[in-house]
Amino acid sequence: MQIGIRYGLILLFFVSFTFSCDLIKGKDKATNEAVEQELQEINWNTVDELPSFPKCADLTGIAAKTCFENVLTQNMHKKLSSAAFEVSKAINDTVFIDLIIDSQGKVTLEKVDQSALVLSQLPQLDSLVLNAVNDLPKALPAHKRGIPVSTKYVLPVHIKIE
Repeated sequence: MQIGIRYGLILLFFVSFTFSCDLIKGKDKATNEAVEQELQEINWNTVDELPSFPKCADLTGIAAKTCFENVLTQNMHKKLSSAAFEVSKAINDTVFIDLIIDSQGKVTLEKVDQSALVLSQLPQLDSLVLNAVNDLPKALPAHKRGIPVSTKYVLPVHIKIE
């Protein structure tokens, strides 16, 4: 009789173990499905909080964005206006400076998008822009759902040289 009880208990243990694993798998599957649905609903092309600089940290909304842009523009203007440019043709063009602000707040130059005329007339422009970017203060990163994230920012710079 005790052998039958042992086998019964062992059988009960294996049956319980098998069904409990299936229940755990079912919970995991439901959790994974909920996470997948949440990830699909998130708009990954926008951030909740734009990048900023420490001097703009107390500002919000449009004021924070304007402050961030002003710091970038003033720094770029300071570097570019101190350079002595000599051109053979007049330039009245816009250059687009692509910046990456990583999740740690480091600002790096991705590229300088410029016309062939600007490139031929101002070959030193890339290095001047790089120096200006390297002189920027450390930024405060953008945030998505409270998490620091990397963002791209395109700064248009109008160049007019006669």
